[in-house]
Parts: sequence; C-alpha cells; structure tokens
Amino acid sequence: MPNKKTTVLFLLLTLLFFVGCKDSRSCAYDPSTELLKCSEATYKTVQVNGKTWLAENLNWPVVDSSFCYANNFGNCTKYGRLYTWGAAMNLTSKTSENPQKGICPSGWHLPTSQEFESALNSTDGKKLNIIRAGFRYNNDSYVDENKSASFWTSSEFDSTRAYLVRVGVEGASLEHYSKTIASSIRCVMD
Repeated sequence: MPNKKTTVLFLLLTLLFFVGCKDSRSCAYDPSTELLKCSEATYKTVQVNGKTWLAENLNWPVVDSSFCYANNFGNCTKYGRLYTWGAAMNLTSKTSENPQKGICPSGWHLPTSQEFESALNSTDGKKLNIIRAGFRYNNDSYVDENKSASFWTSSEFDSTRAYLVRVGVEGASLEHYSKTIASSIRCVMD
C-alpha cells in the first residue's frame, strides 16, 4: 500500500500533467480598441460581414509544426507564423471541445472555407490586411514571399489534403493542398 507522500506526489504530478497540456495562452478582446490581447502578442481586429476577424496573421509558436518564413525569426514578427494543417487544427490537443477552434484562442475559431471566401468577397474584405507571407513546403523550402498569401481553413478536402485560401495580385482562390505544407492562419470570433 502506498504511503501518503507517494499518493500526494502522484496526485500533484497528474494535476501538473493535465494543467500543462491545456492552452497556456490567455487572451482578452477589447471591442472599444478592436484589439485581442494575448500573452504572446496583441492582434488588431476588423469587422467584416458582421464578424470580428484578426487583421494580422497568428504568431503562436507550436514546436515542430510552425515555422518562420525562410527559418528567419524576424519573419515571424513581420508575417506571423506558418502552420501545418494539423497544428492549425490543434490535432495534438485532446482538450479541444470544438474541433473547428483549432489553435485559435478561446472564443475564436479557424474559419471554414465558406467563411473565408465570404469575407474576401465582401466590400469589407480589404480590411483583412492581407500580407503576402508565402508558404512552406514540407521539404523546408519556402515560396511566394511578397507574391501570395495562403491561409488554412478548417475545411478538409480528404484525409491528406485540406482547403486553403490563396490570395495573390490576381485575386483570391480556394485550393486544396497537402496538410503537411505550412501556411498562415487568421482566426474569426465565434
């Protein structure tokens, strides 16, 4: 039979494990300033089609699943991070009650392909402040900096591909790519 110290230690380690697995970001939205203040950054927001969107790319580090363009940390500050679809959807977390939430802060979610297309095609779509951050292939090559922006959606195409929205000089398109490439993320308020 275990002694009291062993039992208490076991309970503390179990509690630490479950608390440590939760999302450690704390975010608060201030509608008067249109800012989402999170522990890692403060994000500007905009109203598009009656919904509140991040007006900047997410820059929350996810070990082994998020990247700075060209492996240059300064590009994370400039463009936000690039995420695999699994990281965008937060598939490594077993605590997500809402799978569409993905890596977005509580009260926000990764937009569906329809939400993103609707926002971009609206008269307010320019407010999203699209930054052409390019994307990363799974072989660690980076492409399209200053040419296009690619944003993951929560919409899956099949077991190996998901939809992303590509925005370039010529306009926006909905495309499906391997879930292993890394693209930008925008979140929309629930």
